[in-house]
Amino acid sequence: MSLRFRIFLAILISAVISALLAAVPLYLGSQKLAQEGGDREFRQIQGRLEASMADRVQTALSMATVVAAMPRVQRAVDKQDTKGLHRLFVKNFGEVSASTGVAQFQFHSPDAISILRVHKPDLYGDDLSGFRRLVVAANQQQRALAGLERGRAGLGIRGIAPVRQGNDHVGTVEFGLRFDSAFLEDIFAEGKSSVEMYLLPDDSIADFSSDDSGLQRVTAYYDGPPLLSASDIEKALQGDPLRKNFPLNDAPAAGQAYVVNDFSGKPVAIAHIIIDQTSLNAITDAVLWQSLIGIAVALGITTLLAFIFGRQLTQKLTLVMDRMSDLSQGKTDIALDDLAREKGEIGHMANRLVVFRDGLVEAETLRTQQTEVQAQQSRVVKALETALRRVAKGNLDAAITEDFGADYQQLMADYNHAIAQLRDVITAIAQSAQAVSESADHISNSTDDLSNRAEHTAATLEETAAALQHVTSAVSDSTAGARAANDSGQSAINKARAGADIVSGTVSAMTEIDNSAKEISRISDIIDDIAFQTNLLAVNAGVEAARAGNAGSGFAVVAAEVRSLAQRTTEAARQIKTLISTSGERVQHGVQFVNETGAALDDILHAVEEVTSQIRRIAELSEEQSQGLNDVNLAVSELDKMTQKNAEMFQKSAADSRILLTEGKNLKALVGQFEVSAQSGFATSPQVETEQAA
Repeated sequence: MSLRFRIFLAILISAVISALLAAVPLYLGSQKLAQEGGDREFRQIQGRLEASMADRVQTALSMATVVAAMPRVQRAVDKQDTKGLHRLFVKNFGEVSASTGVAQFQFHSPDAISILRVHKPDLYGDDLSGFRRLVVAANQQQRALAGLERGRAGLGIRGIAPVRQGNDHVGTVEFGLRFDSAFLEDIFAEGKSSVEMYLLPDDSIADFSSDDSGLQRVTAYYDGPPLLSASDIEKALQGDPLRKNFPLNDAPAAGQAYVVNDFSGKPVAIAHIIIDQTSLNAITDAVLWQSLIGIAVALGITTLLAFIFGRQLTQKLTLVMDRMSDLSQGKTDIALDDLAREKGEIGHMANRLVVFRDGLVEAETLRTQQTEVQAQQSRVVKALETALRRVAKGNLDAAITEDFGADYQQLMADYNHAIAQLRDVITAIAQSAQAVSESADHISNSTDDLSNRAEHTAATLEETAAALQHVTSAVSDSTAGARAANDSGQSAINKARAGADIVSGTVSAMTEIDNSAKEISRISDIIDDIAFQTNLLAVNAGVEAARAGNAGSGFAVVAAEVRSLAQRTTEAARQIKTLISTSGERVQHGVQFVNETGAALDDILHAVEEVTSQIRRIAELSEEQSQGLNDVNLAVSELDKMTQKNAEMFQKSAADSRILLTEGKNLKALVGQFEVSAQSGFATSPQVETEQAA
């Protein structure tokens, strides 16, 4: 592919891309314009529909307000005079309905009972409170209300006004206008738009009409099948406008839905507005085609200009490439002044070619100079190679004395200086190797001696540790015996203390027995006194019975028996007192013996406590001695371990010193491979001397 064609193709592709970048926004803009035009038309139609509904609502309310203000109506409604209202309105209702579009005209009581349906005069007296919310609200609030509401006759435009008799609210009057196809056709008579009105089902009046339990449709200027499905109705109730484009009667059309609410804000219908988009699409198509034609013309002009400019540009570029080809072949005498006078990129390229040509000339000059320099460098490298080969063989006196000129004088000086430093270093290393070898020999001998001593010390410590372990075991056994003796002594103390407590309790019990015996003795004295008094009374009773003669004979017998009983009681009391006295003396002896026993037990307790204290002290001292021996044993064991480790370290040190000795000899042998002058004071190895002699 030639450069001219590529330039032409690049310009053409750029023009096509620019045209597409202009066409795409233009197309999107036309589509947006069509969308906005459709939205504007939908808003206008919706506004016209809502305005017409508002006008109809106001008409119904005005008619109801006029009728409610009539005095005869107020009196008839107050009396609920159905016949009177019938005479006033039923006869002319047909003419009024035909001229105004009134479909319903009725009167209600304050409790929403139908007084008269003018449009159906034979149907009245039924309760409307169950399904006519607008009637109930107007009577409860006692004010005029209007709006859309479902009734037995379907969806209608209602206007209800309160009827007053003086200051009393006596009922309401209602006018209902049709909400049907005729009403919608009046609204959509202008233009090419149409509408579908989907009336939503109302279960509250399904008992009056089975049609109200399902979805109903009212249309204007459209008699085709329903365009919205049940799912579309659900979406519209959720706020989806259902904006769609579709063909209708072989013409492009668009539809949009919105919710129609009753007087309380409850959805009662879905209005689906349909507009004809033929003219709008024709306008957008015309704009689009005109734009495409303009873009095509612009592309043609761009193609022509691209061909012309590409041809002029490629001619000069071809000339530049010819000059570049000559330069690539080494021709430096070409003329570039004609191209350098060009303006723009061609002139810049020609100037760069001039610089490139001058650079080639200068490079040729430098190449000649470089050849000479390389020859000189070759001589220097050869001399360095020879000297370094001598150094590699161990000759450290391989200095370079040849003169290579001022450019390499510093290099030669640096080389000779490096060789001299290397010779000094090798000499110093040889001397150090000799010293290291001798020191390593001394260290090896000393380390071997120290290792033997450490092994002997480790053996001695091991025997000491074994002996200490035996002593520690014996002391531990003594400590355990002392601790057991201490425990036995403590048990004896506890038992002695228990015996002392028992003796003390025995003394207390015997003391209480003695006190009880004394109390019994006192009671016996009281009984003896009582028996003495009883005996005196018996004597007095016998004297009195003797005085009474035969009448007192029975009482005398009783007095004799009482006297005899008193004597026996006195005798028994004396015996008890004697026994108690004897028992008291024996108790006193027992208390004395028990006290002596308690004193003996106290002496035993003190003696046992003293022995136990001595045993405890022995146990504590034995335990301290055992702990001390354990510490000594641990220290000796640790010392034994450290001695063993020291012995191992000494053995390793001996091995390391032998290795150091060997390495020192090796280092001395290696250094001996170098040949230095006798001025350094270092003697070469026999091998080196042999090589030098050879």
